[in-house]
Amino acid sequence: TIAGCEASWPGRLVTMGSVLQRTEPGAYVAGLAWPEVAERVSAGAVGVLPVGAACKEHGPHLPMNTDQIQAEWFAQHLVQKRNVLVWPTVIYGSYPVFVDYPGSCSLEDDTFSRSVYEILHCIRHSGVLKIIIINTGISTISPLQAALGRLPQDVHVLLFNAYSGLHFKRAHG
Repeated sequence: TIAGCEASWPGRLVTMGSVLQRTEPGAYVAGLAWPEVAERVSAGAVGVLPVGAACKEHGPHLPMNTDQIQAEWFAQHLVQKRNVLVWPTVIYGSYPVFVDYPGSCSLEDDTFSRSVYEILHCIRHSGVLKIIIINTGISTISPLQAALGRLPQDVHVLLFNAYSGLHFKRAHG
C-alpha cells in the first residue's frame, strides 16, 4: 500500500527498501539487490532460466506470449517450493516456422544459442553451481542443446523441455 509505504515483490515483503520477511523459499533475481543474490547463492540456490516466446503465434485464440506464460508458471512453482533464483525469462528464441504470422519474431539458431550460452555463463559467474533451464518451445530444443555443449564441465545444467519426452511423442505421433 502506498499509505503504509509497503510493496510486495515476488517472494518478499518490502518496506522502505528493507526486507522484512521472506514468504517463499525461492526468489526472482530481478527483484533482489545484488547482496541478496550473493546470500542466496551462498546458501546453495539453484539458478533457473525460463525460456519461452513472447512473440510467437499460437493460433487465432491464444496470446503471442503463451510460451512465456507457461515457462514463468513453472518457474513460479519452483519459487514457491524450492531454494531457487529465477533469472528473467528469455523471450526471444529460434522459431523459424512462425515468422510469416504478424507479430512473430525469430532469431537465427546460432544467435539464440550464443545468447543463452552467455546468459548461462553469467549465471555461473555469479557462483551458481546448478542451473535448470525451463524450455516451453520445440524449435528451441536443438539450439539450447548446442549452448549446453559449449559450457565447461563444471557447469551443471538440467534442460527441462516441457514439450518432449515419451508422453509428448505419443500424443503427437
